[in-house]
Amino acid sequence: MRRLPTGVHETLRWSALALAVAILALSVRSVLRGANPAGQRRNTLGHSTVPARIAGLTALAVELSALAGGPGNAPLTRGIGKLQAARTALHDELPDRHVHTLLNDAEDELDATARLVGINGYRPDVYLRSRIAA
Repeated sequence: MRRLPTGVHETLRWSALALAVAILALSVRSVLRGANPAGQRRNTLGHSTVPARIAGLTALAVELSALAGGPGNAPLTRGIGKLQAARTALHDELPDRHVHTLLNDAEDELDATARLVGINGYRPDVYLRSRIAA
């Protein structure tokens, strides 16, 4: 069996200790989060609505991007920027009010895009309701 150079045992020992501390910290963090292991925000019924709203509005933005042109590009671009900001705010665990404000702004911009494109089915309230019903 080959011997390891001097100092490698000590390095391995410290690396193993650091790994054990990291695992312990992650375990404590998940216990402290309790019944909400994903750390998602919850509505009054106990279900997170923000990620679903981000996903729905993002799907709408993708569909609108194929249709928008000229004057429709500006509100679409602003809407996509607001969606990205909302996703980042959710990930960074910023206050719910901030995330919802960003999502409302994104929805307003996507609504403006749908009105400019002229397709009522791509207005956010209609689009999201039709996806839930499907």
